[in-house]
Amino acid sequence: MSEAIWRPSALMPLLLELTRALRARRFYLPTDPAQSAVLQRSARVWTAAFARAPVLRLDVTEREFGLASGERLSGAGVKDLARALHGAGVHRLAVLPGLQAEEFMRLVELLAGVADAAGPDSALVRALSESELPHLSSGDVEEAPTLVARPTGVPTRILADAKTTDGTIDALVGELERSIRAEDYARIASELEAQLGERMADKDYVDAYRTALALGRHCAGVGPKLPEIQVCASRMLHRLVFGNEELLRIAVQRAYAQATGSAVEAVQLLVALGSDVVPRLLEEHTRGSVEAQTATPGILVVMADAALPVLAEELSATSPARVRRAALLMGEMQHPRAAPLLADVLRSDQDESVLREAARALARIGSRQAVLVLCGALRERRTSSASAAAYGLGWSSDRGALTALCEVVRESGRSSSEVRLQAVASLGRIGGPEAVEALADGLERAGGWNRKRIRAFRLAVVDALGKLEGDRVRSILERHAREGDSTVRDACIKLLQGGP
Repeated sequence: MSEAIWRPSALMPLLLELTRALRARRFYLPTDPAQSAVLQRSARVWTAAFARAPVLRLDVTEREFGLASGERLSGAGVKDLARALHGAGVHRLAVLPGLQAEEFMRLVELLAGVADAAGPDSALVRALSESELPHLSSGDVEEAPTLVARPTGVPTRILADAKTTDGTIDALVGELERSIRAEDYARIASELEAQLGERMADKDYVDAYRTALALGRHCAGVGPKLPEIQVCASRMLHRLVFGNEELLRIAVQRAYAQATGSAVEAVQLLVALGSDVVPRLLEEHTRGSVEAQTATPGILVVMADAALPVLAEELSATSPARVRRAALLMGEMQHPRAAPLLADVLRSDQDESVLREAARALARIGSRQAVLVLCGALRERRTSSASAAAYGLGWSSDRGALTALCEVVRESGRSSSEVRLQAVASLGRIGGPEAVEALADGLERAGGWNRKRIRAFRLAVVDALGKLEGDRVRSILERHAREGDSTVRDACIKLLQGGP
């Protein structure tokens, strides 16, 4: 029986289609419809190709495939597939006529490393050797006699799906990486952009994302790249990502994939996009997913100066929720240049929750300027601002913050009762010997108000002391459990007995 030979021109599109399916399996989340769309299309191409085609036998090395005719298949895209198969312990692959879509899907799953580790004992090797995949094998198979120029029975429409191959795009990206002249870079980028447009129109974003990562590196001058090339890369990157909502969504979601290499790459891509991507990050943060809440501040920290102007604009929003969110994120960023912006908010007539968030953000920034702003705001005539400042100082580790709070607690008439009550609560949060002595003095000298306010203040002091520990705290509570206002006595006794 004569040996059937596949011609490279017919085989290359199939290998690249398998590469595309493998990349989609690794790239998209299992719940993403785009993954299913790519896998189903690739499965249609392969099953149609092997409906009436001869047996295909391939030798597999780390970098290329070998055909029975002695010809070698290599190049961008194909090399990645060969490496994946060889790494999984497959050194020879045979595909028989009648391949089913389920078998193709299982091959991709195993090749993606989902089911088992790589190597000679991998799940893929076992599946091929134990006939789990009837039309796929890693050994010798019966050969069919037909000599073909392209797989018989494959509709032209299906082969057209692979016309723009991964190999073409990989080659163009490789040329971009090697380009050192701005003119060459612009020409290659234009051709690549056209190729990616066709692919994204087919809902396949794997290559577009990989290209975006390369462009992001070029924007940062990795390579290094000339300033003219950096500008060209930045323009193409913005057109590519902001011209397609799905690609932008993918970039943001991958940046939210914590503690992975892909997340680091995605964050670098977002940094390259600059301030233009910050509104999208704020939207995701507002939606409240755990990933967005956790990752957005860290991404903004890396973006630094690029993110600050957008957040500054948010501080001027009419919505209290937006202003509060911007203040929160500025505090998470701990950017010193945010301090004057937050100071303006603290001195405004904003909602109380907004003022408190601005004050806490200043405390988290922790610069000398930020702490001075809070200490100064304690003396604001507007009680809401002064009270918010007292709240914010409770989050500060600066000694100046502790000193300012102790002064307010010891005062008997200069500050409003609301500000003094908040200062008491903040000292209860900070703790330490100095805070304990200030609270003790406040308990002794709670004057300047009517009896009802004095009682409320002393109860607040007792509550703050109850959050602290030590012999000195206990002695203060024991003393006031024996004398003074009965309500205060009862509160002290309850704490001494271990009550809440």
